[in-house]
Amino acid sequence: MAARVPDLRSRRGPGTGAGHQRFLITEKPKDIRLTLSRLVKIFRVRSRSFLLVALLTVISTAVSVFAPYLVGRAINTFNIGANTVDALLLQIILLALVLCYLTRWFIDTFNGVLMARVTQELVMHIRTGFFSKLQRVPLKFFDTGSHGDTMSRITNDVDNISNTISQTTTQLLASIFSITGSLVMMLVLSPPLTLVAMVSIPLFFLLSRTIAINSRRYFSGRQQKLGALNAVIEENIVGMKMVKAFNRQQSVLDAYKSINLDLRNYSTMAQIWAGFMMPFMNVINNLSFALIAVAGGVMSVRGMVSVGVVVSFLTYSKQFGMPLNNIASMF
Repeated sequence: MAARVPDLRSRRGPGTGAGHQRFLITEKPKDIRLTLSRLVKIFRVRSRSFLLVALLTVISTAVSVFAPYLVGRAINTFNIGANTVDALLLQIILLALVLCYLTRWFIDTFNGVLMARVTQELVMHIRTGFFSKLQRVPLKFFDTGSHGDTMSRITNDVDNISNTISQTTTQLLASIFSITGSLVMMLVLSPPLTLVAMVSIPLFFLLSRTIAINSRRYFSGRQQKLGALNAVIEENIVGMKMVKAFNRQQSVLDAYKSINLDLRNYSTMAQIWAGFMMPFMNVINNLSFALIAVAGGVMSVRGMVSVGVVVSFLTYSKQFGMPLNNIASMF
């Protein structure tokens, strides 16, 4: 059975005033949990595929977490004091590394193809339900609702859902597993160095929260203005004869320019705030990398840890930081 499509009239503004202004969004969904539950029901249509994607993501993440440990073991095969190397062990480790990277490449490629197919099938399911809903709503909806805004929902908004499913779902799973696996390996290798790496965590959350709060407001405004702009375009193209008959060309142009300018401003600010994320995150990552390198170097000189452990730990610190960047960008 097809999942229920939300009421198309829920985002229309009150009243039936003239022009596009009556179609602007004036309130949020009354029940966000109900909206999310509807999306979950849609996801259940391809639940087996999602479970397979999750399983493959876990395997791929486990392989990527295990690889830095092998790199550290490879470095430890060199004995600088005796000027020797365990060639047999080094060959075995290098072969295992090659297998790890090939396995991850194969899984990620297959996962990407599978996720793309599942995403498009779900998008088709959503749009089919949406169009079916349009056949059942009363004529009053089409008389008082904006055709352009409705078209924007069935195209732009569904595309946003598509991007969320195809990109955010797998990235979120991979990020969570990568953070967990990297943290476990870091604790196994060196608890003191793990504490040094944890210094960056509060900075990550503070920065991501600040940027997410500001960027979300502008991204939401951009979608609202995009729907309003589509409404103006569609209504005036369909009603061009009426516009010319009543000599409303200039007022239509003014309305279009006003909404288009607002859309540009919202889009610009949204991209600016979103663009702040990666540069600042890179600064935090580099700061954490420097602290770990200094602390690891001191501990290595004092014989507390081996050079291979320090190298593995530096790689894990990167694997620990990048998923945090990805999660922050998703928000």
